[in-house]
Amino acid sequence: MAFYNFTFKCFFIIFSLFYYIATPTFLFSKEIKPSIPFQVLIIHSSYESYKWTDSMQFGIRDVLENSSENIEFWIEYIDSKRNKDTLYYEKLYELFKVKYNKKKIDLIITGDNEAFKFISEKKNKLFEQTPIIFAGYNNFKKELFQNKTQVTGVVENNDIKATIDTALQLHPKTEKVVFLAPGAPSKRMEWIAELPDFYASKVEVITIVSSNLNDIDRELEKLGSNIIVIPLNSLNILSKKYLNFIDFIKHLTATGDFPVYALWDIALGHGIVGGKLVGGELQGRSAAFLALEILRGKSVSDIPIVMNSPNQFMFDWKQLNRFNISLNKLPINSKVINKPFSFLSLIH
Repeated sequence: MAFYNFTFKCFFIIFSLFYYIATPTFLFSKEIKPSIPFQVLIIHSSYESYKWTDSMQFGIRDVLENSSENIEFWIEYIDSKRNKDTLYYEKLYELFKVKYNKKKIDLIITGDNEAFKFISEKKNKLFEQTPIIFAGYNNFKKELFQNKTQVTGVVENNDIKATIDTALQLHPKTEKVVFLAPGAPSKRMEWIAELPDFYASKVEVITIVSSNLNDIDRELEKLGSNIIVIPLNSLNILSKKYLNFIDFIKHLTATGDFPVYALWDIALGHGIVGGKLVGGELQGRSAAFLALEILRGKSVSDIPIVMNSPNQFMFDWKQLNRFNISLNKLPINSKVINKPFSFLSLIH
């Protein structure tokens, strides 16, 4: 009996192979239509390798690349931090006009104000019907967007008062809060315009606008030790040398005995104590989820602008230790980096 079973199995296998080889393929195969990828253009205000820009880019691509959509990316960096010349933007527009001539872009994502301003002003000439999603947009005002169609996005709101209030609690002897705004754009000066009056009964609020690094150091030295320093932007030194935001912070924390706070998470781990920080990656992720809604057929007009910026209290344990600040004094649900490893944490 076993012999017959074995013979039957062999016969079945040989017959099956012959059948599949001899039978025309078209009877079994289904036509697979190639998926035409969506063309998504991402335009960043700053330059590649700038930490904020890279974190936002990571957030955008991580969401879109892990979606079910087939997406082809076009990435541009307009490098507005290091280029201020009007002629530069005129030539940049000419480049875009040549590069994207007859290209069908399905959606544009912009990172920060300068990229949005640049492309929205040229939209009718370059990408007339293409929807735009902005991320990291500061000083948002609804009236500026009333006549802009096919636009939505994620607003960036820096919670400066929350950062100052927390810093004052952690450093109760503080006499002055010092903002460093060398060559800061007007929109950033607006952030701090009301603060001197608002904090008049508690501390003096001072703004240093010099673009000379040595002058900044000297002015800070004159203010004494009971100060908190909050830099607002990178430094375009008068000698035409550019000092990026991270290196500016490293310089401040290396040369001064005062605590430094910030408004963006890219500064964490480079010398700041902390603050209520805006995250570039979270901004990028939020914008990318809006992008997916549009790519999947939802109308831009049905997607409201995200007004609540995803900010979080974040601190560096090394700097907390440097200024003798206990962890139990931090706001609830604060994130702390660089904490030393403890086996006790495994028990709890």
